[in-house]
This record gives sequence, structure tokens and C-alpha cells, in this order.
Amino acid sequence: MASIRKRSETYHITVSLGVDENYKQVRKFTTFTPPHGLTEKQGKKAAQEYARTFELNCKGLTAYDENMTLSELCEWYYTAVAPQRLRARSLENFRYRLDLWVLPKLGNKRLRDLKPAMLATHFTELQKSGGAQVKYRVRPEFNLKATITAHGLTYRELDRQKVSCKSTTSHIANGGECNKTTAESISGYLGIVLDTAFEVVSEHNPLTANTVKGTQANLSAVFTAAVRAEIIKVNPLANVDLPQVGEIERPALTPEQAKIFLSRLSTVEHIAVRALLVTELFTGARTGELRALTWQDINLDIGTIDISKSVDTKGRVTPPKTKSSVRIIRIDALLIGFLHQYREQQDAQIIDLGSRWIDNNIVFPNLTGGYLNACLANRILKKLITGTDIDPNLHTHSLRHSFASILIDSGANVKTVQDALGHSSSGVTLDIYSHSFAEARARATQAVSLAITGGEQLIQLP
Repeated sequence: MASIRKRSETYHITVSLGVDENYKQVRKFTTFTPPHGLTEKQGKKAAQEYARTFELNCKGLTAYDENMTLSELCEWYYTAVAPQRLRARSLENFRYRLDLWVLPKLGNKRLRDLKPAMLATHFTELQKSGGAQVKYRVRPEFNLKATITAHGLTYRELDRQKVSCKSTTSHIANGGECNKTTAESISGYLGIVLDTAFEVVSEHNPLTANTVKGTQANLSAVFTAAVRAEIIKVNPLANVDLPQVGEIERPALTPEQAKIFLSRLSTVEHIAVRALLVTELFTGARTGELRALTWQDINLDIGTIDISKSVDTKGRVTPPKTKSSVRIIRIDALLIGFLHQYREQQDAQIIDLGSRWIDNNIVFPNLTGGYLNACLANRILKKLITGTDIDPNLHTHSLRHSFASILIDSGANVKTVQDALGHSSSGVTLDIYSHSFAEARARATQAVSLAITGGEQLIQLP
């Protein structure tokens, strides 16, 4: 094993290779200086990883495919490994992070050149200064709305064909920005060269520790798969520390704000969106789980909702997020009555729509009977809370957090909350809602004190 000695800021590394034919010790030497910005602990770990890689090189154990670039390795992972391990939506998020924050700078690096120190420096800089996000915008001389109309299409048709949701297309046509995937989807569907319709706009935004940690974990998964496939010998990220992540702010409604929110829902004309938002607030189910529901999944006689599938943002039906997410949700009499009324309204709307309606038996459909667009529900929610004291960062998933927070405030234990939300373990529930549980315990302790003493002095001290 390589020996490491530190002198000032530099680590001196020695590898012993035994003796030669003259019985003389054969040693190889190198030095390593940690990049600026690493803590002493991080620098030591980086030196240890560098020493291990140096030792393998000295002993002729270099990876047999070390000339492969990181971009080529990632492409191998996306096509040969990820489809068997990740759901389509998870793979998209996985690839999005690496394509955006890793490959632009490191993609052309050979695997043999990817040292722990280099990777540690990259992720440290990423957290400090952020990453350049490439956005696309319609060129001033290009009229996207007129082009769509000339093709005999509408925003709604692009939405129906899973090209781009209606609100997003409208946003882009009016000068808004989008990511590369959306720009390619629209231009490709219209048969137009991407650069003809769109121009690149770069933004430099700081990244949260949580985003950097997730990106680093994604890249580490690629390296781990490469080690198992014997493409590389060691994972260069194995001894690189993950960034420390603080508690994430999750906007949620208080009971008083929930009442205001419900009173405003009566102004929403889209009855499916209105019913979806109410159901999410009172069940804590994920938006994708509710959008996937058919009327066979709901038993209004006994008050249950069967969660067994989900719909992603592109309208693809997938299994729920985890195995524990497959569950039966019990609903109370108020929500049962609400859903009865909603179904009557839906039946009347179907008659009015006539031949425009395609019956898929979906509980919360769009205006033609297909899966409801998540962007639409979120946009309507944002309008509802405008002009109130509700956190403007609230979105549809926040209704799930609101349900959980109110449930915890009501005295529910961790297991009850875990089962209701469909978390894979109680540890996940505690990690997400640790602050809420802490506040609930403090109130419970205070309640015991008040019950015993009535608020009076406990002991009269001399």
C-alpha cells in the first residue's frame, strides 16, 4: 500500500514495488497538492485517492478503457445500464443534471485524467458560483405563433401530441425562455432547424447544496457501474465528500391559510383542476398519482382511493415513486360528498362536450378526456394565492406538504404519516418533516406541563 507523508501543503507519496533482480528495493515517488478551497479533511481524502490511483498505475493495473471520455461513458450508462435501473422520468432528471452541470466542462476529459482532486474542485466551484444554464428563446425575426398556425396546428394540439404543454408554448411564443429539450421538441415537430427558430441564452445561477449533492451522486453512480463493468478500476468520486445540505424550505399552508385557499377555489372554472387541488390537500397524494386515477380506483361507498400508478409530465403512465407508494387511502365523509358532487358536474360537462370528449374514465381529466396537464394545475394555483399572505412559492406539491404538516400538528406519529404519504421508510418521513415533528413534540411537552401545574410555579424555592 502506498505511504503518504504531508509536508506543508503537499503530500509526498511513495509506492513500493518489491525488489529487482539485484535485490534492490524499487520505489516510485510522486507529489500531490490539493486544489485550493478544500478543507484539510477533504484534502487528505483527495490525496489518499490520488495515491491509490498512482499505485495502480505503477503496478500496471490501469483501466483497460481509460481512453474513453466521460461523455462516452455517460452515453454507455444511459443506454446500457440506466434503462434497467431507472424509471423514464428519473433517467431524464439524471441525464439533465449531468448534461447541464458536468459534461460541458468535463465531458471531453479521458477517464485516466479524471482524478478525485479535479472532481472535488469542480463540484466545489459549482456550489460556490453556480452553473451556466443554457436556455433557448425564439429569434426576434421568427414568428412561432404564425408558424404553428401555418401548419394547421394549435397550442392545444402540441399539448395533445406531447410536444409541449399549452402554457409553455404560449410562454415561449411570447418571448419566454425554455430548455434545449423543449426547443428541440417544438422545432422538430414543426420540421424546422433548431437554430432557425431559436437562439441560445446563457444564464449563470447559483446552485443549492441539494442540487450539487444530487448531481455528484448521479455521476458517482455512473462511475460505480463502470467499475462493475471493469471499464475503470476505482470510482474517482468514492472519497470525495458530498456537500452539506441544510433543511430544505418546503412551503405549506397553515389551517387558516387552507381555509382561504379553499374559499378561493370556488372561482376556478376548470372543475377537474378544482377537484384535483382539493383532493391533494385532503389526502396528501402526489399530483402524478391523482392525475393517473380512473373512477375504478375510487370507491365512494366505503371511502377509499387505490393508488397504484402515476403519470409523469409527458403523460406517460408509470408505477408510483416507490413500492411503498402503492397504497389504499381512506377518505372522510366530507371529501366523499365533494367527489360525488364533482362526478355529477363532470357527467354534465361530458354531455355538453359531445363528440369532443374521448372517454378514458379519468377522474381528473383535461377538457377532452385525456390526462390533465400538471403545468395547468400549478398555474391556476398560483393565480389563486395571488394577493394573499400565502407563500408565493407554493405549488401543487406543496399541498402534499400542507396535508403532512397539519397531520403532524394534529398529533399523528411517524408511522401514520409514513403510511399516509407512501414513503419507503419512516427515516424518509423524519428527514423531510423533522422540523414539524420537533415542534409537535415541544407543544406536547408544554401540554403535559400545563395539565399538571395549570401554569403555576412548580416548586417554591427558598
